[in-house]
Amino acid sequence: MKKNVNRFICWLFLMIMMFIIILIISGWLNISMDILYLWIMLCLLTVIWTYIIMKPWWEYKDEENN
Repeated sequence: MKKNVNRFICWLFLMIMMFIIILIISGWLNISMDILYLWIMLCLLTVIWTYIIMKPWWEYKDEENN
């Protein structure tokens, strides 16, 4: 259970980092807010889908190690 919590925190950290990076890039390039929101949604969806796909794989790996 502790491993899953650590992984969730890692994903949360990655999401926050991606959000900050997008904000910085869009600030530099003066991109309109519509594109910024689109970027954020795409990144969130990518991270969520990756988490959903990777979770069973992680659980399988954990079982294999035990």
